[in-house]
Amino acid sequence: MRKPARHPNGPSRKSSRKSDKPQGKPRRELTKDGSRRPLSATARTTGKASARSGQGRNQPIETRAHLPADQVMIYGRHPVLAALNNPKRRMKSLSVTAETLAWLKDEHSTVLESLAQPPYVSKRESLEENLPPQDKHVHQGIVMIANRLEAPQLEDWMDTHAQDQMVVLMLDQITDTRNIGAIMRSALAFGASAIIATDRHAPEETGAMLRAASGAAEQMPLIRVVNLSRSIGVLQDYGFFVAGLDARGDGDIASLASQDRLAIVLGSEGSGLRHLTREKADRLIQIPMEDAAESLNVSNAAAVALYAVYAGRKQA
Repeated sequence: MRKPARHPNGPSRKSSRKSDKPQGKPRRELTKDGSRRPLSATARTTGKASARSGQGRNQPIETRAHLPADQVMIYGRHPVLAALNNPKRRMKSLSVTAETLAWLKDEHSTVLESLAQPPYVSKRESLEENLPPQDKHVHQGIVMIANRLEAPQLEDWMDTHAQDQMVVLMLDQITDTRNIGAIMRSALAFGASAIIATDRHAPEETGAMLRAASGAAEQMPLIRVVNLSRSIGVLQDYGFFVAGLDARGDGDIASLASQDRLAIVLGSEGSGLRHLTREKADRLIQIPMEDAAESLNVSNAAAVALYAVYAGRKQA
């Protein structure tokens, strides 16, 4: 009997039957220069990963486009380094460019050696694919997936961290993530102890927030409460003077430095402090400025108020 002829563009019957059998090691296509392409995330699970190449359990960032609700994408050298040095921040994966990996080895070898799993080396374009459009070019060659930090409870935190002299900030429905990140940065710079925000009207941790905070989010507790006006009462019970920052205020911002325990309440841009918040505050404080300037960005206002307290206490 004559053997079946092989079609020049397809497999023979014999080869097609053989291809139905389970395959061994996954095949990898060759690139133009003859090197093999990296295995896909699915293929990697069937083969033995190489720790030196950054494969294995440390999943590359391009396969983590849809994050679980309890995880956040952190990018930029300062935010990621601060996260890596925070024992409360649990890393899931770390992706870097070859250039950034060399920088880590040269300047932060101790941090690199302490990682439970090696970073995945990726191309810059791959890192940019899953970042927000406005942040595609600010990742600095390093992207980390980690669990969001757990927010402490107000009363529990006060019982363990209260000091004779301290400043906390309260955010009254401020929703812009970059403003919150910038406020965190100023709070850390000028010695604030914590930031308090509501559960419903304040965003969860985002990459943009942590990028704007430039590492401060790892050291500045973000306490979440159900009701801000009720929390003002809690702070007052702990001996805090609560000052609401408001354009209609009549108090002198310089006087805040004399308060040992101080809470500064910041309102959202546009609507400012809510009516009940203004009523609960011990005093409304205004930042003096030229008539030509209608208002300040809320993160700038926070920085000015914090500096007034910080400088006033230093001079006292």
